[in-house]
Amino acid sequence: MDENNNVNDLESSSSGKEFKEVPSPGDSPESLPETTQVPALQNESGDYYGVEEPAPRVYPAGRAVEVDSEDSPASEQTDISMETIYSRRKAAEHQSEAGQKIEIPEPVPLPAHPFLTRLLRPLVNPGMLLKLGCLASVLWGLLLISVPLFQRSTRNMFKEGMQPGVSIVVDLKAPGGVIRKNVDVTADELTARLSSAERFFLGKKSGILFGAWRRFGYLFLFAFIPWGFCAIPFLLQIVEQTSDGDDKIAMWPDLSLLPMIGRFAWFLLLSATAGIPGYLLFGTVGLARLGFVISFLLIFPVFYLSTAGTDSYFCLLSKNVLRGMKLASAAWRNWFFISFLLTFLAFFLFFFVTGDGVFHLRSGVHLLLLTLVCALFLTLCAFLFFRILGRLAWIMRDRLQAEDAQATEDIAL
Repeated sequence: MDENNNVNDLESSSSGKEFKEVPSPGDSPESLPETTQVPALQNESGDYYGVEEPAPRVYPAGRAVEVDSEDSPASEQTDISMETIYSRRKAAEHQSEAGQKIEIPEPVPLPAHPFLTRLLRPLVNPGMLLKLGCLASVLWGLLLISVPLFQRSTRNMFKEGMQPGVSIVVDLKAPGGVIRKNVDVTADELTARLSSAERFFLGKKSGILFGAWRRFGYLFLFAFIPWGFCAIPFLLQIVEQTSDGDDKIAMWPDLSLLPMIGRFAWFLLLSATAGIPGYLLFGTVGLARLGFVISFLLIFPVFYLSTAGTDSYFCLLSKNVLRGMKLASAAWRNWFFISFLLTFLAFFLFFFVTGDGVFHLRSGVHLLLLTLVCALFLTLCAFLFFRILGRLAWIMRDRLQAEDAQATEDIAL
């Protein structure tokens, strides 16, 4: 009987009836759970295969995933945009910054003697010393070209007898008495007739030099215009940082072409505007160039500080500068004295260098050394000029802030 039943089961499976999973020994289909019962699938050839459905995955109690109570569910997290994430991050950064104390640096106190204390302090900085050395080297090279041209042109003019200053009055003995006559002499002959005191104070040479300057002074424009184009951005930066109390001057302006052209043109505009009144006034007595220099020294700081204080391109006089001139009148007097002294020393050395080879031919080594000393001294004078201008701006700002603070206290009382 059992063998017949087994044969009948095999025949029924081959005849295409529904296939049921054969239970393991000791188990019956009714004893299996519903999740383990899989419907029978039939392929194209008619064979039946049993495919078990994957059981649901259950984590053990000891490895349960911990979910932060503050985090939103996964369904909500998928809907968060990038803007939300950025806003949360910014809010967290803002809270962290709010908890920190902002330290405001204390203002640098004004020195007791602003025009004397630590004036040369920026030269300790190797970068500053290197930049000024480069400017002096550029000026040295330009002077080596312009000074010999000036001297040669002046000597040629003397030899041709075209300079009135070369003529001197001499007494000639004649049978009828002494005759006074103007005699044209060369520069060397004129120098030989001068005393030591006259040679020290230039004497007749001063007239020769000024006459040569009136005729050939334009040659030095080819030296000072390129040098000023390179130097003015650095010198103006010295004024700006000195006015803020910075003695190291570690920051420097942009050296691209357009900003340098803009700053140089702006400086020329202010300089011409400051010097024209003196040029016109002193020109009536034949001292137009001297009047330009004097007017520049008197008016340029007013124009510059007014323009810089109002953040404009051109301003002749601002209210704060007018107040500062009243509050810091002693500082303005010191500024005028020091600026005039520096200008006089610079012009004296420059006239000495340019006139030295006019009266006596010098060797090439002599010219190299003399122009080198002149270039270094002129660069140092320019540095000190703009340095004390920055100190003047610092003094004015300190006085104005003190007056405003006093006014605020009076209103509060």
